[in-house]
Amino acid sequence: MAAGRLHPDISKDAPSVTLPEYETLITRQQHRVYGYALRLVGDREQAKDVVQDAMLRMWKHRERLEVDGAVSWLLRVTHNACIDQLRRRKLETRIFHGDAETEQLGSGEWSPARETESRDIMKHLHHAISLLGEPHRSIVVLREVEDFSYEEICGALNLPMSTVKVYLHRARKRLRKTLEEVMHRELV
Repeated sequence: MAAGRLHPDISKDAPSVTLPEYETLITRQQHRVYGYALRLVGDREQAKDVVQDAMLRMWKHRERLEVDGAVSWLLRVTHNACIDQLRRRKLETRIFHGDAETEQLGSGEWSPARETESRDIMKHLHHAISLLGEPHRSIVVLREVEDFSYEEICGALNLPMSTVKVYLHRARKRLRKTLEEVMHRELV
């Protein structure tokens, strides 16, 4: 964004976000924003750092931030911070030739065989999502995993509604195709 231009959800004349409004917003959104960051960066500590930084930025800009656009603004800042984190990780991986992606999946009251099968499916799903490019990956995570509305996604990614819907449709098709190929290989 060019110097002197404000973010679309920030206005010089907007009423300031008060401390109670900020606390309410953070309380309501912190788990969704953290989940989104975790699914994008794949590391719990990095996701916590990204979310903390985004929330601090929100507090710093509270005087110019409109309450109605605060969630979109927070998601956009989180998204950009995640992309930056992934770029840094990719650079570090190239430099050190390391691979440090792990995913911890929850367990339920299922039998060990069912739990293993569920983990395998989730592993394949997470991998298929990771293969999606941006903004497809972000749209899928925001809509299908974090259950954000289309309007919130549009605001977070600064995309028109029609584009979000088309990208989500295409991403779902790619995920379906990738998972069908994986399942076919495992059955053969």
